[in-house]
Amino acid sequence: MKFITPLLISLTIFGGVCLAASAANNGTSTASCTPTYKGKLHVTDLSELTNTANEDQRGYRVDVISGEEHDHITKQWSRGASDFIFEKCVLKGWNSGSKEYGTLKVDEFTVTNHVVTAEKRTDQLTLDGETYTGHILRFHTIGTPQSKRLDKQWFEAKHQDDKAGGAYVTLELTGNPNNKNADYDLPNAFFGTYDKNGLDRVLVTKSNTNYKLTVFDVKKL
Repeated sequence: MKFITPLLISLTIFGGVCLAASAANNGTSTASCTPTYKGKLHVTDLSELTNTANEDQRGYRVDVISGEEHDHITKQWSRGASDFIFEKCVLKGWNSGSKEYGTLKVDEFTVTNHVVTAEKRTDQLTLDGETYTGHILRFHTIGTPQSKRLDKQWFEAKHQDDKAGGAYVTLELTGNPNNKNADYDLPNAFFGTYDKNGLDRVLVTKSNTNYKLTVFDVKKL
């Protein structure tokens, strides 16, 4: 397994505003979702971020690649990388106070019910010589509380404006924040070599990697 430099997955969103709403059918429950933030998704080391406009501090931009298995998230391989959209969702028993919870989509996906999904695997990824376990990020149809898949798709977004260069948004996979099951409370992330083909994938993990999913060039929708 090859070694890679530490990276933080950060989703940072900058920009304007656009309003839209959608409903996700969750079996006997319905999540009411509204597009909230749009921007460029990165894996970012927040400890090194002092100016959000400095692309060298953002880490690697994240893109989507259609692979033989599933559409999955990896490093950006072209300048035309996709924008990601965070949709704030409301679902009974799945929200906590005024915090922003919801799902993450790709802007140009025509299949609008496909969202970023953490797939639990036995594989391990290596970062700076340290091996981590966690969940590979890919895409799947939005889940239901009954199917348990929604646990793998529920992110907490934190809009922050404490750096030079403008606002950014960090994303943390939380699972259901109101139950005691921490299996999908995976706040950290990084890139690592995933399989025999040497593909780099994004992993979310409990382990402290100093990296987060971050959105830059944020637009409030």
